[in-house]
Amino acid sequence: MNIEHHINKYPVTDNDTGRRLDRIVRRMLPEQPLTGIYKLIRLGIIRVNGKKKEHSYRVIKGQTIDIPEEIKKDPPGYKSGKVRKPPGNLNIPLLPENWIIYRSTNLIALNKPGGLLTHGRDSLDERVQQYLSRNPVQDNVSSLSFKPGPLHRLDRNTTGIVLYPLTLKTAQELSLCIHSRRIIKIYIALLSGTLSGPVIWKDTVKRNKLKRISYIAGDDSGKRAVTKVMPVASRNNLTLALCFPVTGRTHQIRVQAKAHHCPFPGDTKYGGKKNRKGYLLHAAYIGLRDCRIEDNLKELYAPLAQSSSKTLENIFGKHIVRRCITLLNTLKKDNFFYTF
Repeated sequence: MNIEHHINKYPVTDNDTGRRLDRIVRRMLPEQPLTGIYKLIRLGIIRVNGKKKEHSYRVIKGQTIDIPEEIKKDPPGYKSGKVRKPPGNLNIPLLPENWIIYRSTNLIALNKPGGLLTHGRDSLDERVQQYLSRNPVQDNVSSLSFKPGPLHRLDRNTTGIVLYPLTLKTAQELSLCIHSRRIIKIYIALLSGTLSGPVIWKDTVKRNKLKRISYIAGDDSGKRAVTKVMPVASRNNLTLALCFPVTGRTHQIRVQAKAHHCPFPGDTKYGGKKNRKGYLLHAAYIGLRDCRIEDNLKELYAPLAQSSSKTLENIFGKHIVRRCITLLNTLKKDNFFYTF
């Protein structure tokens, strides 16, 4: 059989534009070894608009990637521009609408609850992918190489804002913003002990991947970790604080809190005393400074869960959450979070 007689043509979308041919094909043909993909492109068996191209060629919207049917009948998740069917696992819980704090064609922002992983089985990501399959964004439905995913992660028991870029362009721009520190994340944290004033925690941190735990290196062999901490209120040997991680190490705030003798109550992994509710760490605010995304979005707030608000009110008084947000806004205006 002449395989060139049976060609599937896959349209290049906005979310594929500018990407290398070999990298797109690798996503489309995950069962093929990389050397095999190079060979298929080099021999002209896989083409662009019917023409032979180099493996490093960058495709453009409106072109087609032409793949013989006998090599691959359909790339995973691709539905030829049609709406994707919901995932086969009907046991995935639906994404509650009240978790969504912002949505456009470029970006979705969610307020993650505690007890839920960002990735993996029974995770936020499973719920988001199912939600997008039922409420598709036109530009990424038929993308050959782009799948929306979380821009950043939160630990299982950490709550608050998680961003999901829905287009390649938005994902790339927001990733650049993170690396250039034009995105700030402010956390509300309930710590042990008493802090009398603002502090800056500066440490070097290492990661034990086998035990899945971070620790302070004690020398220059680790990665630099910096967190700015502003106390809001203290009572009964507990402190409510705003935490701004300047760097973004895994478990950074939690491991530094332990190192600086104010671990999170309930965070037994990092020196906290066990309690029934677990620790309270909430990603309450994200600010985007000079991020060139089409939404022109500047900032987002995620409210605390009612149970967390009640916990803080029982310790510090009725209006403590409002006081916390007022201080956050004051510090933001004074550029507290943008001066490193």
